[in-house]
Amino acid sequence: MRLDGMLNPFRSRSRFDDTAKQKLIDTISNMLAVQKACAGSYSIEDETGQINRKAIGYIYGFVDSALTMLG
Repeated sequence: MRLDGMLNPFRSRSRFDDTAKQKLIDTISNMLAVQKACAGSYSIEDETGQINRKAIGYIYGFVDSALTMLG
């Protein structure tokens, strides 16, 4: 196994199959769950029930960054 494969388990020359996709989803979800735990009782919605656009932008950017890392 090449060194970059050890550092980044999602980057490989093989096809990005369903198992790898699920692993990526689980990893990103776990990382976001830790961040959500740190946020405490703050909600992604405001008091009127509207979605916080900055929060959605952060989540989008986080996922986009993970996908960019994969190439």
